[in-house]
Amino acid sequence: MKRYGQYCPVAHALDQVGDRWELLIVRELMLGQRRYTDLAEALPGIGSNILTSRLRGLEAAGVVRKTKLPPPWAVTVYELTEHGRALDPVLRALAGWGAKTLGAPDPADCWSMYAVHARFRPEAAIDGVYEVRFVGGETISVHVSAGELVATKLPAEKPDLVVEAHPASLHALVEGAVGMREALADDRIRIVVGGGARARPPRRDVRAGRDERGRGGLGAPVSKRVHPGGVLASFLASSRGGGDGGCGGGGG
Repeated sequence: MKRYGQYCPVAHALDQVGDRWELLIVRELMLGQRRYTDLAEALPGIGSNILTSRLRGLEAAGVVRKTKLPPPWAVTVYELTEHGRALDPVLRALAGWGAKTLGAPDPADCWSMYAVHARFRPEAAIDGVYEVRFVGGETISVHVSAGELVATKLPAEKPDLVVEAHPASLHALVEGAVGMREALADDRIRIVVGGGARARPPRRDVRAGRDERGRGGLGAPVSKRVHPGGVLASFLASSRGGGDGGCGGGGG
């Protein structure tokens, strides 16, 4: 491990988590336990030798530990230690700083689940199951119940609301460059399914053997029936002021 050789807390912190990919690995593990293959999938572009090296370095720094899940999963996963979880406010601060100059996404960009969690605001939320389909791209499902969030990169089961949009159009709406009525009127944002918002229990991440929950944008209980446009407005409003990060095909 290369060191800066400076008696400085910033330099010391970077000695531990400052190598390329390390904070992105920490970001993924903030969302729960992950197998090696899950991390590789969530970080396109990282070589297997680099991922192995970074994980070893993070383990040596006491940021990450490796553990084996009990049956029926019985797989080896990586998770953050208490020392590693203390990096959460650091990542959130970086996310807020980066979001200011992030700009609109490219069509090929994938949206990380950490971005969804980082932008989650319970006070602006409506309980329900939501699905966002990016035209020509990924599908994200979001479950909100009593101020908690479960987000996965899978189609939702019996969603209360399905929204279809081009990434750039969704970004414009989130940033206030276009209004809700205008976006819906010219089909930049399309509501595919709408209905009553009902609470349902969070799903388990079978790969990691645990629920993936987040606190922090979409969750105050409301009436059983809500207007789809109102749900959409609350959902998108919750996305303001957060950050973004990696990809991957599973939950997060």
